[in-house]
Amino acid sequence: MSSTEQTAEYFKDKSEEEIINWMTRNLTTDQIKSCLDGESTGKIEEVKPGKLTGNDLRKFCAGKRYVIHKIEGDNVLFWYYLSKSNKWNYSKESLSSFPQTIDQLDADECGQDTIIDSEDVKEAYNNNELTGENLFVQNNEDLDMNKTFNDVKNEYLKENINYSWMDTLILAINIQKNIYVPKEYNKLFKFCPILIESVNKESVNYYYLQKDDSEFKFVEANLPISKLRADFNEIVEDLNLKIIKSGEPGSSNSNTEEGFKLLIKKAANEIDSRDLSRIKNIYSRFPLSEDSSFFMDGLFDENSFGKLSELKYSEIERLIKKRFPDSFLKKYRPKKITNKNGTKTLVYVAR
Repeated sequence: MSSTEQTAEYFKDKSEEEIINWMTRNLTTDQIKSCLDGESTGKIEEVKPGKLTGNDLRKFCAGKRYVIHKIEGDNVLFWYYLSKSNKWNYSKESLSSFPQTIDQLDADECGQDTIIDSEDVKEAYNNNELTGENLFVQNNEDLDMNKTFNDVKNEYLKENINYSWMDTLILAINIQKNIYVPKEYNKLFKFCPILIESVNKESVNYYYLQKDDSEFKFVEANLPISKLRADFNEIVEDLNLKIIKSGEPGSSNSNTEEGFKLLIKKAANEIDSRDLSRIKNIYSRFPLSEDSSFFMDGLFDENSFGKLSELKYSEIERLIKKRFPDSFLKKYRPKKITNKNGTKTLVYVAR
């Protein structure tokens, strides 16, 4: 189906009012004029837009010092980037102060003077450098500001807003988290079954799960961040697993849940030990969820994945000597850290 046909299909069941509302939110005044009958003399400003949503404001304020949380009544709750302190300050302003259409440039908020360079904001955005806790608590009972900011960033990511602000690693992990996985796979993995090994500014190196006859293997791949979502979706589709109950007849492509777990675990532990160390380090720092279930916590041979920080340094070094060449400890030393979520984990730092 061509883009023109897709557009026609989208508007097929929409009322005139719904079409006008969509146009005022998504098109500039000049674009709207080009859509109207050449004989029309009505002013665009006379068309009243429908009720604005938080997502509308996120689009209107994209690339500027604003991360819109929500619209509440006649007010907008949002984080505003303070360049001097390099923090995102939780704020509250009247909805009428914000643009009402995508090309309104004279609004008090989200003006052209608030455009910021992505490099200036990237560190504070990815590390959740936040302030304004008191105002947040007053307007968000029983919510945690750090978690809420993460949730809002995920919503921005899904809408492809401020995409370039995200750190490549965090962006890749968020893409992995948000790939659709059939419900029948949930006890095997809730996320796309890939293992991110390393990233650079533009691309991601990872291992993805592939079924080969009755066996599994993890295949190494490297792609630009822009192509990850399509590839991760394809990885899930290609698995086509047939999960059966114990004792139930099945084809060569089927197995029980426990049978698949053993095969996947075997494949994961055949990954190069140095790459495996980097993979474990990444997912210890950035867990896919509070409860990663089998695919992360139970995937590797060591029961202590993500819990190495509970061991003594002498015990950690003994484990390292078993898994890596002698030269590893000459170049790196283990260090226990606590991440933003309060989780204790282990990283390897250069000596």
